[in-house]
Amino acid sequence: MLRAIFICTLLLLLATGCFGGSAPGGVLVIPLTPNAKHQGKTYAEWSVEWWKWALGQPVSSNPLFDTSGVNAANGQHGTVWFLGATFGDPPTVTRSISVPEGTALFFPLMNFEEDSAFAPKMSIAEMKDEIATKAGQVSALQLNVDGQDLPDLLLLRAKSPAAFSVDLPAGGDDVYMHFGVDAGTRVNTVVSDGYWVFIDPLPPGLHQISFGGSETEGGATTTVHATYSVIVAAAK
Repeated sequence: MLRAIFICTLLLLLATGCFGGSAPGGVLVIPLTPNAKHQGKTYAEWSVEWWKWALGQPVSSNPLFDTSGVNAANGQHGTVWFLGATFGDPPTVTRSISVPEGTALFFPLMNFEEDSAFAPKMSIAEMKDEIATKAGQVSALQLNVDGQDLPDLLLLRAKSPAAFSVDLPAGGDDVYMHFGVDAGTRVNTVVSDGYWVFIDPLPPGLHQISFGGSETEGGATTTVHATYSVIVAAAK
């Protein structure tokens, strides 16, 4: 485990695409390079996996409907875990979770999707235009890790590389049914756009991650925000 304190000035951040700062017991590295691969995928490619995770779990155990963090481990695989805020109700949430040492984190600051279940008559191009407009209306983004506010978050926009499909849980306990749409067990066409963050594995100990954003449309502002207390459990 690295123990040095790595600090990038703003100019170095822009040149190298990383933000470094002290974190409890080690180094905080947040690569602000959406088009580079992080653990095998770009931000855009990870965003597709995030949506499959978020939409593919039953509402009753879905981490984004959970207001405490008790379901945070559900659906997580490998060395990259997903975080998120909520689906809008409540707009603000605080969670406490534990992740294994060596786990990177990927999550949206503010994100949008459109799909063939909610908009069956829209073409893929129309879906992309709709959510691109919404992403362009984002009026504020916020990310604070271990007391440090990170800059230049509007650079972290990533769109799904192509339309993708999502498998839903059987039995009707899915996100779509929750919002009044019977999508069956598969949504064939989904596109997404938004602002995302990838955090390299944090050192063991307690970390605080706070993030969110606001979108303003027609004079009305929608805000989502999440605060996570993350315990990185040391490998035994």
